[in-house]
Order: sequence, then C-alpha cells, then structure tokens
Amino acid sequence: MQVADSFKTRFDLRLKKILSIHFDLQTGSKYWINRARNLGMDVLSEIQTEQDLHRFGVMPLEDLSKYPVEDFIPKRFLETKRPYVIASTGGRTGKPKTTAYFRDEFESVFVDNFVQSALKAGFPEGSNWLWIGPGGPHIIGRAAYAIATAMSGHEPFSIDFDPRWFRKLAEGSMARRRYMEHLLEQAYAVIESQRIDVLFTTPVVLRFLTKIMIRQDREAIRGIYLGGMSVTPDDHNFFLREFPNAVMMAGYGNTLLGVCDTDVSLNSLGDEPIRYKVPSERIFIKMIHGSEAADLHNIVKEGERGRLVVHRIDESVFLPNVVESDTAVRLPDGYLGDPQPFINQAHKISVGIY
Repeated sequence: MQVADSFKTRFDLRLKKILSIHFDLQTGSKYWINRARNLGMDVLSEIQTEQDLHRFGVMPLEDLSKYPVEDFIPKRFLETKRPYVIASTGGRTGKPKTTAYFRDEFESVFVDNFVQSALKAGFPEGSNWLWIGPGGPHIIGRAAYAIATAMSGHEPFSIDFDPRWFRKLAEGSMARRRYMEHLLEQAYAVIESQRIDVLFTTPVVLRFLTKIMIRQDREAIRGIYLGGMSVTPDDHNFFLREFPNAVMMAGYGNTLLGVCDTDVSLNSLGDEPIRYKVPSERIFIKMIHGSEAADLHNIVKEGERGRLVVHRIDESVFLPNVVESDTAVRLPDGYLGDPQPFINQAHKISVGIY
C-alpha cells in the first residue's frame, strides 16, 4: 500500500517503542516473551522497521482464543492496573477471539477519529441516534455509545442483537426470519415514538429496516453511519436514494484491530468506490497476493485487489501480520477501497447481520 514517507517514519518509530514494551523480559507481555524463545532472532535488535515484521510470520489468531487476554498485555500495565476495555469478535471466521484496548487507546481509535471525520463530512451534531447492533462483548456497541455521546451529548437509543446466535440459525429458516422481524419491530417502535435523526447499524439490517420505514421517516433521517460489514456499491446507491436528506458515512474494521472511517461523506463520491483512510500510525495496512507467510512480501500494485494484512502496534496489544478475512483494492495516499469478504473452499466465512 502506498504510504507517505512521513507515515512510515512515524510507524517505525512507534514500532521500536512498542517492541521495547512487549518484549521486555521483566515487564513485557507473557505471550510475546514466550513466543520470542522460538522466533530464532533478537527481536529488539533485528526488528527495526515495518519491512522486518514478516519475520514474525502470520499471526496465529487462534491464540487469541487459546490464551487469557492478560497474556497479551505487558506486565508493567497489569501491575499498575491501567484501565482497559475487553472485547471479543463476532465469530464470523470461527471461534470468537478476545483482545483489549487501554481506555485512552479506545477513545483515540474508535471515537476521536470518527468525530474528526464526521465533522469534516458535515455529519449532524446534537442529534438523536438509534444504534441497532450487538452489545455485550462486541466493541462496536461500546463505540456506538461513545461516538453518539461525543456527537450529541447523550447516549443513543438502542436495539441489541446477538450476531453469534443469528449465525447458528439456518439460512432461510423461519427462525432467522422471526429473529429479524423481532429486531425490526423494536427498531421501528423507537422510530415511531422518538425523534430519530441518525441511524447507526449494518448494511444488512438497514436494508431490512428501509423496507418498513415510510417515506416521511426516511426523509427525517439526517445522518447514517454504516459499520460492522462491508458496504457494497449497490448498498451505497440504494441508501443514498432511500435516505435523500442523510449525510452518509461508513467505517471499516474489526474488534481486533480498530476502525478506518471514510473521511468524506459517501454522498460526495458519485460513482467512485468507497475508500477508507488509515487513521494513525498505530496500524499499518497492506494488500498481498496470497495469504501465507511466504506471501507477506507479495504486495499488489495500485488499483489491484489483494488480501488485507494488518499490523496493530499498541501498548495494550501487539499483533503483527494479521491476515484478514477480507480483500480490498489498493488506492493511493494510504487508502483502501471496496473491502469484500475473501472466500474460497478452504476459507469459510459465516455471513450474518454483523
């Protein structure tokens, strides 16, 4: 992925700091101190830049299900009881994985970056939000409450759902249909009784909700934020047409790594693909041909689609070479475009409502 030299420089400087924290034999993270014994290298002297990170190999994400979350957090922070947020994935690619963010990291990653992009895009302020999505262990629910409060001064109205249970229900079954009807009944009851200006949900749920909202309801919506799933070009055009007065934004990311937001409204893109901006040097994203350790250097050219590989370098958790379950188009200036699920015979993804 084409990234400005200044970004690479900041990333590499941060990388050295994060490695010194996680690999400190006395105060580092238990997981990485143990892993270091089998890496066959001196991490602190041999890993200097992003280009060296391939030597860790592909991050085994099953370890995030196998080991306690405390094993990934440096001992120095556990001893000082630095506050952190715990979150688990939605189970789209198998057994849920658990991670953590220090509270200041959570605010920076999930709240501050959105607010900056939203203000730039002209997203409505001081409005009533309706959040339709998962709560519990899912970090997107915490983010929904935080960004709604940051933009409006109060928490959103909300309808909770369980994406893991939805995936257990057979596709096309009566049970799935009734579950969706249950969500929609609750959501529409809020829309009918409250002044709702902003909707935050997944594209799939909003598609269903749109079908039962009357024109007056849809025209009253002034902001839409789509998250939790990829937004297809067809979704984009459909929602622009059905919600003519709404400023529309989207976020792409996940529980383990954070979120990249659109830094302009989707209304302004026309026929251009939706693009997402990497918000800071705490993550580095590239697209590759393939998905194995040997492919980590095989980076696609601009305009080509490739498998997403992400490095997360936080004080809370260090995750190098996370091979994502999505592909995206490599765009200039640090953007990624049109993310879509990567699906083949060996890589099964359970698509649901989140």
